[in-house]
Amino acid sequence: IVENDIKQITSTRDNTGSEERIINGSKGEALKILISQPELSAEPYLADIYEAIGTQWKKLARKLNFNQTDIETIESDKPHSTCDQCAKMLNDYYLKYGNSFTKFKLVESLITAGLRAIAEE
Repeated sequence: IVENDIKQITSTRDNTGSEERIINGSKGEALKILISQPELSAEPYLADIYEAIGTQWKKLARKLNFNQTDIETIESDKPHSTCDQCAKMLNDYYLKYGNSFTKFKLVESLITAGLRAIAEE
């Protein structure tokens, strides 16, 4: 499932605070995500994933609506390290959206960018 193919997201919460979200694609596919406290800010999780994303940070940036100019600016600001580029991109997004950049939004964006293994960590 990629972002443009998302048809519907449904959710159910259990008594532990975990939530199961089902992302339904436009082609009939479905992806279940069990996530605890999905409404929490993504900020505490960002530092843990910079290195894992590595050179794939641009795919995630595009899913978070960074345009090519934004991406090129990040590359020129941090020319020697893809980890630093990823960190800057995610921190810029967090600064722009604050706590509305939730744990679920981070997981959903990673999955739709093709980075499901990182989302599952």
